[in-house]
Amino acid sequence: MGLIDKIKKQEAATQVASSNPPQDEDLLLNKEELKYLLTLIKKSKFKGREIEIIYNLSWKLQKAFLYLDKD
Repeated sequence: MGLIDKIKKQEAATQVASSNPPQDEDLLLNKEELKYLLTLIKKSKFKGREIEIIYNLSWKLQKAFLYLDKD
């Protein structure tokens, strides 16, 4: 890695650090996004070591979806 690459990398890190953090509302998922993620998980195939993580994640997504669905 040359000196110019190091300078560019340092400038990029400075820009990222100085940018505003995302608002909380940007991090929230709406009903359609939750449904899409759950459908994507449903259609996917996972290896044995991933099953527990996917199960817990999909359970949380489903709870959030059902919460929004009752409104």
